Amino acid sequence: MMEAIRRGLSGLVTFSGRDDRRTFWYYVLFVFILRWLAGTAASIVLMGSVVSRSVRSAVSGGGAEATVRTMQADVAAIMPQMAMIGIVVGLLTMALLAAALVRRLHDSNLPGWLVLVPGALYLVVIATMPEQTERAMLAINASSDHPGETVLAHTNWGLAALGWAAIAIVVVLGVRKSTPGANRYGPGRDSVF
Repeated sequence: MMEAIRRGLSGLVTFSGRDDRRTFWYYVLFVFILRWLAGTAASIVLMGSVVSRSVRSAVSGGGAEATVRTMQADVAAIMPQMAMIGIVVGLLTMALLAAALVRRLHDSNLPGWLVLVPGALYLVVIATMPEQTERAMLAINASSDHPGETVLAHTNWGLAALGWAAIAIVVVLGVRKSTPGANRYGPGRDSVF
């Protein structure tokens, strides 16, 4: 696994050659663990202030309704920062995976430009994130009774489907069988996967 991570990181801008399935998927696992850690750390930092303010509101005797309103306003206030973190983490994830996916495509004798299909879908999702965040903030601020239901009603499910389609395409391309022996992209690597 460490060799797969080392190969992936050292080949961030190497779009030639081949990566077998094992190398690719170990590296993908590593990148998604990094992604999860970054998102979790950012959420803990940003949500810490929301929780502490809500606890102070509850302790001060403001009542449940005041505490919910305080929390609701605080969550709406940090949404732009969460969206920006999501955009940065998403772009970094794409950058970390692009060359590895190209090499994986080469290993199954497919042209590397196919990486543009899931990449373009995911870029559409990332590009619309600020607008989606703004819509969610307006929904939270407009509703005091059931903010969660309001946000879900304003969710753009088509964009969510684009994000999942990008992931599905990467999975389908990533699990393809390797071309045995040499192909037009270079010599094969021995793999039991």
